[in-house]
Amino acid sequence: MKKELDYFIIGNSYGGNQRWMRSIKMRVGGCGAITACDCSILFAKNQNVSGVCPFDPARVTREEYVSFCHRMENYLWPRRHGIDRIEIYLEGYANYLRDAGVTGITMTGLHGEEPYEAARAAVTGRIDQGLPLPMLLLRHKDRQFQSYNWHWFPIIGYEETGEGFHVKVATYSHWQWFDLRALWDTGHDKKGGLILYELG
Repeated sequence: MKKELDYFIIGNSYGGNQRWMRSIKMRVGGCGAITACDCSILFAKNQNVSGVCPFDPARVTREEYVSFCHRMENYLWPRRHGIDRIEIYLEGYANYLRDAGVTGITMTGLHGEEPYEAARAAVTGRIDQGLPLPMLLLRHKDRQFQSYNWHWFPIIGYEETGEGFHVKVATYSHWQWFDLRALWDTGHDKKGGLILYELG
């Protein structure tokens, strides 16, 4: 079984790119705000949520995207250690939704200390509803995830085969499939986790 969200394209870019940001601070530490913008675009594009995205989600320009990310920076700005806790994202994005007048989106967090089975159920439950899942990965023992260390990114699909359960993630203009069990088992005590959205 395979399910993917209808993602957005900007020119030749699969989604947006953190390297486009106007400030070094955002290019280095803006992944939380950028992930929130990616999810906002998907809410508008796939769920017709009004007010969550300030432009047409079907025809996003690079300039619109960058301006949106810097607007979101007011709510999810890079801290000294980044947005390294689920609670920071929950509070910041909730404040953005409040100020944007959006009332139909709620969130809870699933911390990385929870068992793999809970993460898998969260992924299938949200993707089946057409909802993205922001993920925070702090440090990981496996070198295949090295470029994702201390990073926020959206999960936008899943596939279940005889070889396991894989998730599709999007960041830096690219997408990639990872085994969720391997991704979830970071091997470190300090873990990240998932943001679970609900509509209604």
